[in-house]
Amino acid sequence: MEAESSIAFLSPMRLYEREKPFFSNIPFFEIEGARQSNLRTLHEPVTVHDIRGKENAYTLEQNGFQLVKEEAFGTSKDFEDDSWIMKEYEPKVKEIIKRATGAERVEIFDFTKRKMMPGFEPGSYGTKSASSPIPTAHCDNTLGSCLRRVMRDMGDEATILLKERVQIINLWRPLSGPIKDWPLAVCDYSSIDHRDMIATDMIFPHYDGEVFSMIHNKNQRWFYLSDQNPDELWLLKCAETDQSVGMAKLCAHGSFRMKNLPLEFTPRESIEFRTMVFFPSVPK
Repeated sequence: MEAESSIAFLSPMRLYEREKPFFSNIPFFEIEGARQSNLRTLHEPVTVHDIRGKENAYTLEQNGFQLVKEEAFGTSKDFEDDSWIMKEYEPKVKEIIKRATGAERVEIFDFTKRKMMPGFEPGSYGTKSASSPIPTAHCDNTLGSCLRRVMRDMGDEATILLKERVQIINLWRPLSGPIKDWPLAVCDYSSIDHRDMIATDMIFPHYDGEVFSMIHNKNQRWFYLSDQNPDELWLLKCAETDQSVGMAKLCAHGSFRMKNLPLEFTPRESIEFRTMVFFPSVPK
């Protein structure tokens, strides 16, 4: 069924004509005149279309996102242990992405757990172990940040790897289900006007990243999967070096609040892995 809700988008301010959007993960609270961010957002009404029953109709190549079905592995409790995730689950993530894409090599560079906790606003840091869902339309990388990530993380192999096709793909899955509130919404790449994707600096203590913020456009087409369960996984393309016509280059995404919720439901809990994906053959 369609869901009528809202998603937060970057405000189309003239400020960004002279100043690049940014957000710092380094606290500047005690520095006079310093700004943590210059991001301003607006919540816009959005119709989010349900792909339930049409799960196989959307692909990474054409739409920038794809749903895959895998037997659920691990419990919500298991995923509280980062060492268990890295030892037991990360190898499964790599194999899932290889099978879905035909890639020969997948390297995970981080993961994020999210949980909607009572008393925390969406987009907040939540607890030490999990952040809250992000209600803002965005893409986790630009092509430039993808290339810099490979150069930074892959050492002496980077130059060789970048001679072939490279992607950044995120794997997103619930840790419990079905999801009733704050599901993930994904935007069909073919409906995106690239003038609405605005490069945004993300500043961390150990590196400077770059993501895309998104300005709202009525032509954008948004999708979600109703009652998503832990055996239903989103693959999101966040960067693509194949710039040929017709190839999806990215997937804008964000979470949204459902209306008419049941009286009792399990708050959303999810995990997202960010990976570098290499084609076709690379040094072993």
